[in-house]
Amino acid sequence: MKTTIREFFQITFLLMNFVAGMSGAYAAEEKEFRFLNTMTCAGVKVEVSSICSKKSDEGTNYSCTNQSISLDRNDHGSIRKDLLEKENYDNFHIATSLRCVSAKGKDYVYVMLNNGGNCDDCEVNALIDLNGKWIFYGDKWFVSGSEKRRIRKAAKAWLRVEPLMIDDEAMKHK
Repeated sequence: MKTTIREFFQITFLLMNFVAGMSGAYAAEEKEFRFLNTMTCAGVKVEVSSICSKKSDEGTNYSCTNQSISLDRNDHGSIRKDLLEKENYDNFHIATSLRCVSAKGKDYVYVMLNNGGNCDDCEVNALIDLNGKWIFYGDKWFVSGSEKRRIRKAAKAWLRVEPLMIDDEAMKHK
């Protein structure tokens, strides 16, 4: 059976529409979830909110490109920050645990982020003070050398602090 050029283009057009329709239907199966976790650190309510999407065939892998941390400081107002604003990696990391830590009388929120992989930069740690100031994100520091040394010295004890794990149990369907 010979196919004419016109028939070839008609078949190609039909196949392209079919594939486009399937990808549109596939995208429609994407579900949005909100992970919301709270803890208290030195009297400050800390909330990490992650809005994630998941396609039905991806198992437990989420794409969480909208994550924020809120610090409710009672009488001193509330601060909300984009948890990924310092992200400089190709893969967005997902907040997996929180800790309230202290260094010489100053309290901080220690956030552990992960992208689910097994590589050098698959896990990233971040530190934010209770006024919303970034202390470090990954290997980048945002404070003076003396504060950096003070924090590094105190960080050894932080490993003994039990973190608040962020997992599927905290998930709420939006």
